[in-house]
Amino acid sequence: AFALFQCTNLYRSDAPINYLTMDYDIQCWHGDHSLWALGLGLTSLVIWIAILPSLIIIILKMNQKRLNTAKVAKKYSFIYNGYSNKKYYWELVVMIRKITIICIIIFAGMHSTNLQIFLCFIAIFLSYMIQVANSPYSNNALNELEKASLFSLGVVTVCALYFQIIDSEKAFDVLVLI
Repeated sequence: AFALFQCTNLYRSDAPINYLTMDYDIQCWHGDHSLWALGLGLTSLVIWIAILPSLIIIILKMNQKRLNTAKVAKKYSFIYNGYSNKKYYWELVVMIRKITIICIIIFAGMHSTNLQIFLCFIAIFLSYMIQVANSPYSNNALNELEKASLFSLGVVTVCALYFQIIDSEKAFDVLVLI
């Protein structure tokens, strides 16, 4: 669904003409593209970003006191298993983080790669801070693993920003890679 909104300028920067990234024959926001993007793309995004997570949180909230019963666990434990009882909803936080990064990649990428990388770094940094503040997993080792994962993702993003912005000597590039 997001791919229907991902457009690239294939013309001059003073008079940009955007084309759909997955098919350069389709000019963005002209003709059928508008219908497809708004009809199918926007509808899909509303379902996947708003309606489905809302339904999941409603179901989990309704069954909050019975999450450990066999009947509820059989149906819904794949959503909350591994999280502490107070943080049963944490999979939705992870889903929001993923959707946020996808939105940044799609929409900020239309403006500049630097903006895209910078906003992704901010999203990753905020996710790290939220993870540290909440420690949602029932096992401390999983909390530490998630923090390490987000930290390494942040380091990779900073390196991507470095290679995007800095025109440097090859020797220094090797040092940054190491």
